[in-house]
Amino acid sequence: MARFAPLVLAVATSKHIELDWTDCASDSAHAKITALVPTPDPLPLGFDNPGKIVASATTDKDLSGGQYNIQVKVLGSTIVDETADFCQPFSFDMKYLGVKVGHADIEAVNCPAPAGELKFNLGLAMTSIVPAGVGGATISLSGTDADGEELTCLSIDA
Repeated sequence: MARFAPLVLAVATSKHIELDWTDCASDSAHAKITALVPTPDPLPLGFDNPGKIVASATTDKDLSGGQYNIQVKVLGSTIVDETADFCQPFSFDMKYLGVKVGHADIEAVNCPAPAGELKFNLGLAMTSIVPAGVGGATISLSGTDADGEELTCLSIDA
């Protein structure tokens, strides 16, 4: 008799995502996150019902460009580790155990950006069916400016 451990999919008990966030940047970072606003609030689950997250920050210097690294972890395993130019749009899929569990579309920042208020927009679609045992995810975003100096750090627990 052959034995195997099937991947069991479970329907998520909740139909939305609650977000907890922190600005994890050091005191020397050039941008401070002031707000994180999901639309709608709370974010819905289901690929047919995407949401959007707008992170607002205040910068203390003009920005000619830079890059960010975004990591997504599920149950301690990194499922996304991408670095991109924040002046260019960027998209990626999130897969856990080979199953697509999400998709993100990051809008480009208008560069150059003057010191002051800055918005960072992230479109997010998450599956309403998740692998059994997956309770949430941590999204970490850190950025540097064109001079290689720390720009920001954002941690989101979903």
